[in-house]
Parts: sequence; structure tokens; C-alpha cells
Amino acid sequence: ATQAAARALEATFGREPVYVREGGSIGAVSLTPAGVLRWNNLGEPRIAEFGQVGRELVFGGGNFYFTSTYYGDVYAFDLAEGTQKFFINIGTADQAAATPNGNLYVPTGLRLNAYSKTGRFRWSFFGDEGTTTNDLTAPDIGRDRNIYIIRNLGELYSLTPAPSVRWIVPSLLAGGPVPGPIVSPTGELVLVGGQDTFGRPGLIQGFSTADGALLRIVRNVQQLAGVLARAAHVH
Repeated sequence: ATQAAARALEATFGREPVYVREGGSIGAVSLTPAGVLRWNNLGEPRIAEFGQVGRELVFGGGNFYFTSTYYGDVYAFDLAEGTQKFFINIGTADQAAATPNGNLYVPTGLRLNAYSKTGRFRWSFFGDEGTTTNDLTAPDIGRDRNIYIIRNLGELYSLTPAPSVRWIVPSLLAGGPVPGPIVSPTGELVLVGGQDTFGRPGLIQGFSTADGALLRIVRNVQQLAGVLARAAHVH
């Protein structure tokens, strides 16, 4: 199963360029699979942050996007030539997610902001609930373009792109190396890693993307290995 998964990754990513966001003297960078520089762009304003941990690039609409851990910056660059598409500063910019057509979703800690591929502000969600919003995880986007995000440490939301609430269910306290919910490649399941409460062992829960029904709980590494092996065999 491990070999099958490795072959699938190689088939998917092996011939594609590599993209890196780094501060200092090189900025945003694209390399060939052989490690040859395709382009670099220092950014305007110049990219200052580098060495951040746990923040990934996201891709969509022919762009790649990244957010700054410390400065609240959001940058977008063209994949082919490295042209900067936009820069915005929103004070706090947590891990973003993007749709295939380039719509970008950026949590600010208190709200979820949506932007077009050109950086045009589209909408902001959360802040009007009956209780105060004080924490949002990284979002993820399903194949149907619906958005999944955890609010206030234990409420899993599914939102339409409009946006409006599709459903809300209790979930785990998100934490550790998984920054938020993850939608399966088939779009049928949304996975959440975390704890029932602080101090408890870690779990992974699987919810139906259709209605939020809890479908699976993975409680140990052996169970997780079995789930991943079956997924690799299927895909």
C-alpha cells in the first residue's frame, strides 16, 4: 500500500515544478523538478518573512498564494511566470485555502474572509453568531466548493460559497500538526484530528460532507494505517 501511494504521488507531482516561498534575498521561487530555477520574485512590498513553520502554499486559478504568520500579509503569484497578482495586509492572516478557480479563503482568527483570484474582497463570515467567535482553524474546500472550518475549538461548520451555513456539528478540539478539517479526495468525508478535551488522547473523526453525520472514529495508529492503506488501494 505504501508503494502504491508513493507511485500515485510520483505520477501526480513528479513532473510538476516546485514552488517555494522564502524571504530574504530570493522571495517567491519556482524550481524545475531537477532543481533549476524557473523564476523568482522578491515581492512588492518585499517578502520579509522566512523560516515559518507549518504554513503551506495553496494553489488555484493559475496562482499560488501564501499568508504571513507574523505580519498578516497575503500574496499571490502567477504559477507560469511569477508575476505578482496581488498583495493585501489584513492584520492577521492564518492558513488559507483556495478553490481550483482561484477563490481564496483566509481566516483572521475572528472572521473568515473570501477574496477573488485578483485579490478583490468578496465577503466576511462569522462574528454575527449568538456567542463570540474567538478561534477559527484553517479551512478546507470540498469538490463541490463548500467550505469546512472549525469555530471556537469544537464546532465544525460547513458553509456554501455564498456563504451560508449548511450544517454545524460538534467536533474535536483541533490541534497538533493538522491545522483544521481535511476533505477526502472523493468529497464524501471530512476528517478532523484533535482531542475530545484537553489532556485526552488524540483521535481522528470522519464526518459526512452531506449532512455532518459522524461516520468514523480512528483511535490509534493501527486503525489509521488500515484506513490509509485502503485509501491508497482504492485511489
